[in-house]
Amino acid sequence: MDDDLNVSAALAALFDLVRELNRRIERRALSSADATCALDALRDLDRVLAILPEADPGLDAEDEALLAAREAARAARDWVASDRIRDELAARGIGVEDTRDGQRWRRLAEANHG
Repeated sequence: MDDDLNVSAALAALFDLVRELNRRIERRALSSADATCALDALRDLDRVLAILPEADPGLDAEDEALLAAREAARAARDWVASDRIRDELAARGIGVEDTRDGQRWRRLAEANHG
């Protein structure tokens, strides 16, 4: 108890784990089973530490349709339409990044919508 249960050391180890997981993801050396196991372990630790963000509710049907339309526009090499849809998604608070595995979306911190 004198070291407050050594929470700082526990958090340091947790950040080391996350860093290693990110390296494996970047190298494409993390299987789906390992990712699921790691996520389960992090969620289990989070029951005590409460540091993970709340689960994202996902996208509504309209946003999903816009992402699909953007993906189709990129496949057709229609860059003007792809950029227009990306801008529309950004206005709705959704950032889109193109990766070698396809597009990836995330919530923007400051959304311009309701």
